[in-house]
Amino acid sequence: MYVYLCAATSDQKQTSTSVKMYRESSSSSESIECSYLTPILRKAVVDHVSDTFVATNVPLFALIDAARRGNTQLVEETAQIFMEHASKLIEVANVACSMSDQVEGIKLVRLAAMQIQHLSPQVVNAARILAARSTSKVALENMDIFRDTWEKYVRLLTEAVDEITTIEDFLAVSENHILEDINLCIQAMVERYPDRVGCTAVAIRGRFV
Repeated sequence: MYVYLCAATSDQKQTSTSVKMYRESSSSSESIECSYLTPILRKAVVDHVSDTFVATNVPLFALIDAARRGNTQLVEETAQIFMEHASKLIEVANVACSMSDQVEGIKLVRLAAMQIQHLSPQVVNAARILAARSTSKVALENMDIFRDTWEKYVRLLTEAVDEITTIEDFLAVSENHILEDINLCIQAMVERYPDRVGCTAVAIRGRFV
């Protein structure tokens, strides 16, 4: 089994990230330093970030829409998707931190991630209350407050992750994804799938935000 570990190493000239690959067996562990993998891993992390932070509010809007319609069953289904999405944002943000040496930026990422982790269950509870009282003005206002707060911290997390991400890697990865999305959009238009065109357009727009 191979386990990849990232560790910061420093010398007099620069601080770099070295990657060690450990091969674990029943009898011994072999350690192989693979510093040359660092750029590849860094781009892989940026790729993961780019995919995860596209259209971050879609699961939230689906949850709120179900709550406003008073559909409690749909609320539970969309709540699960929303919570999984929130967990994914936090997970990917932490991975980005592991590949960065920007101490202050990492602190901001983790602060925003912690706020999202605490807030997400409260957003779900607000949606459940609204679903049970879909005509209540108070329940709707309560939902709006939690929506605005959650969106604020997601924006903060997105900006913080952007700050600790190498701009060259991000632009290269984003360009590749945009080209892929455009091709998918053209294919959907040719095959006359309007829903797929809409979803792909949202993804393209999200990569420019």
